[in-house]
Amino acid sequence: MRFLDCDQLQLGIVPEPPSTSEVSHSSDSELSEIVQLDPATVAEVLLTIPGISCSSTADPASWDWEAILAASDMTMRIVMTLLESDERGPFWGGFALHGRVSVDELWRVAQELRARLGSIWIHDASCMMRTPDAFREYVES
Repeated sequence: MRFLDCDQLQLGIVPEPPSTSEVSHSSDSELSEIVQLDPATVAEVLLTIPGISCSSTADPASWDWEAILAASDMTMRIVMTLLESDERGPFWGGFALHGRVSVDELWRVAQELRARLGSIWIHDASCMMRTPDAFREYVES
């Protein structure tokens, strides 16, 4: 089983515009095109994924909300980020990921979010965004 250092790789799970591409650069998206999701809804969906629990008493619409995925040999903190909109909001801006996680567990979490919420990507330090399948293929190659 391969493990990833989320902090070193600067990994995140982010919303983006719907796309037919498996890989994209984050600068290719306009802020107005990003899927606008309610932070409370996203937090609720995240907490239905087995192994994830809330580790904060903060409101999901704050920068202080976070959850944790813990298993015997890994712990990943999942920290809410927000997009502030002039129109309404805030909207879910993604999750900053911290700690250590297996490729399979990251894929599982991102895939479940994508299945339930739509256009969800894994973002890295080079600002590349990949679908869960494309990310797993990338790190395993």
